[in-house]
Amino acid sequence: MIRGIWFIFPTKTRWICLAGATGDERRWKALCQIVGLEHLLTNPDYDTVEKRAARRFELRDMLDKVFVTKTAEEWMPLLEKGDMICGYVNSYKDMFERPSSLKEQIETMEMVVERPHHYVGKVKMVGVPVKLSETPGEVAGPEPPLGHHTEEILLELGYTWDDIVKLREEKVI
Repeated sequence: MIRGIWFIFPTKTRWICLAGATGDERRWKALCQIVGLEHLLTNPDYDTVEKRAARRFELRDMLDKVFVTKTAEEWMPLLEKGDMICGYVNSYKDMFERPSSLKEQIETMEMVVERPHHYVGKVKMVGVPVKLSETPGEVAGPEPPLGHHTEEILLELGYTWDDIVKLREEKVI
C-alpha cells in the first residue's frame, strides 16, 4: 500500500488515513498528544517539518504501533477533535458492510442523483463525476418521451401545421 503524504494506518478494526499532521506545527502537537507520543515534541530529531519529513518512515512505523492499539471508531473522534485531516479507508468489503458510510459519501459528492422520468416517476442516475467550481456540470434527466420533438422537427423541415395535422389523422405520427 502506498503511504506518503496521506499516511494510512492500521487499527484493530480497519484502516484510517491521516494527512498534514507532520507538516503543520499545530496539528503535529495535537497528534503527539492524541497518540501519547508527547516526548517527540521535545526530541530535536523531530522539531522541524523538514526533520519530520526526512524521518517520515520512522514516524509512520511508530504511529503504526500506536494506532493498532485501538479501533478506528475509537481513534476517529479523537483525531477529529484535534482538527486532524483524517478519514476511514473503505475497502470493497466496507462498502457492502457499512452502507451508511458509503451512502453518505455518494450523497455528499452527488455521484448518484434522482431525476423525474415521464413513465416511471423518479429514477436514479449517475451524477457528474468531475466537480468543477466555475463550470459545474449537471445531470439534466432522462431522455424525452418518444415523439416529444416530432412537431418541432417537422416544422424545421418545412412542414406546415396543416401537414402535421394530416399526418396525425393518418396515424403516420
